Amino acid sequence: MSLTGYFDQKFHSIDAQLDLYNELDIKLLSMRYFDEQTLLNVDVNVLKSLPIRLKKDKLSLQIIDSMYRYHLSTINKNDLTLLFQNAETLGTKYLILTLPSLDSFDVQHDLLVEHIKYLMDETKKKHFELVFAIPLGYAVGQVAYLINEIKQIKFVFDPAIVHQLGSSVTTSYRILKNNTQIIRIYDIEKDGQPYLLGFGVANIIDVLKKANRDKFKGLYLMDNNLLDYIENRQEVYQQKKFLGLFSKNKKEKIHYQRMDQKLHITPDQALSMTDMHKIFITVIKKVIE
Repeated sequence: MSLTGYFDQKFHSIDAQLDLYNELDIKLLSMRYFDEQTLLNVDVNVLKSLPIRLKKDKLSLQIIDSMYRYHLSTINKNDLTLLFQNAETLGTKYLILTLPSLDSFDVQHDLLVEHIKYLMDETKKKHFELVFAIPLGYAVGQVAYLINEIKQIKFVFDPAIVHQLGSSVTTSYRILKNNTQIIRIYDIEKDGQPYLLGFGVANIIDVLKKANRDKFKGLYLMDNNLLDYIENRQEVYQQKKFLGLFSKNKKEKIHYQRMDQKLHITPDQALSMTDMHKIFITVIKKVIE
C-alpha cells in the first residue's frame, strides 16, 4: 500500500512534519509547506539541506503540491520554471500543479491544451512527474476532454471536489481512473464542511474500494481536514447559554456532537490531531490492505 499524507495542518515547520511522519511510521512524504514557505519561495538552505536529511532518515519525498494558482491569461513562465527547478532539487517523485482558472472552457480549451502540453514538455526531462489537480470551476466532462486530447496526462482524483462540482463521484472515478495518479483522502458534508472520513458525501470509501479492486498503482494521499473540530470542540461545548442562544454558533456545536457520537467519545474526552491521523490510517488500511 502506497500511503502518504499531508501533516502540516497545525504546524508548517519541516521539523514538526517530519516528527509526525516518524510517529505515524509513514516513510512516504508529501509536502506543501517548507516551514512557512511554499515551493515557489522555498529557502535556498532548505533546497540544499532537506534532500540530505531525508536520505539520512530513509524517508522518500513522493509529492510536492506547488500551492500555485494562476489564470490561463496571466501565465508567468518564470514562476513555472522556478517551481520545476525547486521540485527537481528537492527530489520529489510527483509535483502537483493545479489547472489554471479560465474565463470560458468553450472559448479557451484549445489554449488550455496547448498550455498543458507546454508544461509536460518542459518537465519531461525532469526526474519528477507532473500531476494536475482539478479546481472548482471545471467540470468532469471537461477533464475527460483533456484526457482525450492528451492521453498521458495524470490527475489527482479528489472525491470531495468532484462532489462539489455536482458530478457523481463513482461515475467520475470510472471515467478518470486510468489517468489518476493520486487519490486525495478526506471527507465533507453536503454544505462543504469537513466531516469524519467515510461519513460524509464524498463517497471516499467506495472510491478506495474500487481503487483496491482495480489494483491502483498510484499514491493514496491523506489530507486530514478536521483541525477546527479538534481544536475547538471542547471550547464550543463549554459556552454558556445567553438569552436562550449559544454564544458560539449552535449549528457548529451540533456538528461537533454528531462527530463525537460517531467516534464514541464524550465531550470531555481529549482528541488530538495525531489521534485523528491514526483514525484515518486505520480506516484506510481496513479498506485497501
